[in-house]
Amino acid sequence: NNKSKDIVANALTREQILQAEADEYNANLAAEEEESDGYLDMGIFGQDETTSRGGRGGDNTADLLLNERQQDQMALDLIRLESGGDAPAIVELTEGMTSRTRSKTERYEIERHAQARRESEILGTTFKPRGGRWTKAERTLLMSHMTALGADYSLIAGLIPGRDRRQVRNEVLRIAKRDPHRIVRAIARKDIEQERVLVSQLEERGEKLAAVEDQEREEDGEIAHGGPIVRETLQDIAPDQIATGYVPQPGLEGGIDAIYGMPEAAEGQEVVVPGDEAHMDLDDLF
Repeated sequence: NNKSKDIVANALTREQILQAEADEYNANLAAEEEESDGYLDMGIFGQDETTSRGGRGGDNTADLLLNERQQDQMALDLIRLESGGDAPAIVELTEGMTSRTRSKTERYEIERHAQARRESEILGTTFKPRGGRWTKAERTLLMSHMTALGADYSLIAGLIPGRDRRQVRNEVLRIAKRDPHRIVRAIARKDIEQERVLVSQLEERGEKLAAVEDQEREEDGEIAHGGPIVRETLQDIAPDQIATGYVPQPGLEGGIDAIYGMPEAAEGQEVVVPGDEAHMDLDDLF
């Protein structure tokens, strides 16, 4: 009997401890939610307590930074704990948040579904696209891809994380119903975009051809002067070599040869200075 009483007492004590811990957790959670609501109101109205009372702004910079961090954490917590991955619920939950927090929420959703698509491709499983309304970033991306690719819904769907061909097509139809000129402008710019790319490619090819022609003309000039131009600077050539007009020519018999094949450079005679390819009088070198 005494043993049974001890077991019951211990069980009651354990239950009381767990209940106390749960009460403390709920109290802390309520305090955090109340604090978050205060930070959220500050973020929506764009001012802190000092500014609202007519004081100098900027004194609570640390509080404002905490406000941003708190909003970001709220967004992620709402996604992970309350939405269950349901996009409409996410949009509803983030309705009262600032644009900065909402954009981070949308970015998180896009990255999460992009990761899901990659994992499904690796594992060979069927990818389930995310539902819900399209974000502003997704619509901008959709119009950009339509400008580049036209109305190729399958290809565009592969470039927008978390969306399939049916969703892309339906969104295009919805946009066309609200603003048909937007779709027409996006597709009409396709030819302009392709023309711009073609012109850019032609200009690049022209630059490469011009560089090849310059190199060929340079080589022709070297041959016309009796040999290859020596690619050396004055610092690499000894003064006596400059004075005599002889510079090293690797690969030739004897190891040296006169500049451009001249037998020798007499005093006062013009020679081509290696590395500069400009005519200069020898007297000007000293």
